[in-house]
Amino acid sequence: MRQKTGWTGWPKPYGAAKRRNCCGCSSIPAVHQRNKRPAADFVESPVIPVFRTRRGGQITYHGPGQRIAYILMDLRARGLSVRDYVAGLETWLINALQALGVEAVRRCGRVGVWVPDAPGGEAKIAAIGIAVRHGVAMHGIALNVDPDLSAYDAIVPCGVRDYGVTSLAALGRASTLTQVDAALLSAWPDAFGALSITETRMC
Repeated sequence: MRQKTGWTGWPKPYGAAKRRNCCGCSSIPAVHQRNKRPAADFVESPVIPVFRTRRGGQITYHGPGQRIAYILMDLRARGLSVRDYVAGLETWLINALQALGVEAVRRCGRVGVWVPDAPGGEAKIAAIGIAVRHGVAMHGIALNVDPDLSAYDAIVPCGVRDYGVTSLAALGRASTLTQVDAALLSAWPDAFGALSITETRMC
């Protein structure tokens, strides 16, 4: 299995963090990201590149059809704990999904955002993975818009075996990335207040 370290498409954390608070929305090529090497990450040999990353959380998939937001936020300046920040990200996603016609929830002990009535049972629609350096949070979220969900078949997404993954398309709520961006932008102030949001295309 080929592993690579880092993902060069992301902004350099500390250089970008001079701005302290910003959010970039993007799409990236298909990759698996993991922060360590337990064999339990995989249920079969992956066929797409595997990158090691320094964020929290376990292995996940990123690729076309997702909306990824890479967020830099000065938690100290905002008086936020890591737990408060993660809860804020969940609130942001839940509110954005509601605007897109999907009722989503948070679950105690399972970071991310979940759809209780997804086909086949409760499933994750958005993943969260962050790292904090010198009080500045980085990395962010991945919202499944219309990805190839079979890409998750080779892994145990976020280390959760008992629940699947879903997407807006799989729920019958097909949306363009432009529509998703508009919902995310509109939902942000209720979670965190004003923030500079920029859009970057990476693929």
